[in-house]
Amino acid sequence: PRRDGDRPHFNGPRRDGDRPRFNGPRREFIAPLDADVRILPAPKDIGTIINKIKATHLAYPLKQLAYFFLEHPEACILRIAPKKPKPGEAPANGVFVKEIRSELIKVGYSGQELQKELESRQAKVRPAVEKMLDDAHKMDTGEAKSMSYDEVFGGE
Repeated sequence: PRRDGDRPHFNGPRRDGDRPRFNGPRREFIAPLDADVRILPAPKDIGTIINKIKATHLAYPLKQLAYFFLEHPEACILRIAPKKPKPGEAPANGVFVKEIRSELIKVGYSGQELQKELESRQAKVRPAVEKMLDDAHKMDTGEAKSMSYDEVFGGE
């Protein structure tokens, strides 16, 4: 049995009590991207591995194959696609609808005029994103000159 006098006494402050906690600056919540992001092996590279397996009749651990592709990003393809709605869920109205709508309301659009302008701007989003991705691919392959941050977003 333990008696009151048997417990050790600590005179210092509690570890979690007296000091204010600092977890760093608060970060703004950013909603997750409503898209599926997949890293896939390039068809050429996976074809080479399949042919090697067929020729040698050797089995390779799946973990070893995964590490090969993760360690060689040039042998991978990054595929980003909009998420498909779940069964019974309404499909998304489109990309950037909330942002475009709030911008149009700030400028003064309302009613039918707002709806027409929203549809007009929404139709321009996909071609703009496709052009941006095409330009990025050309810069990556050397077909076009790379641009600095200031060239893309404008220096202040």
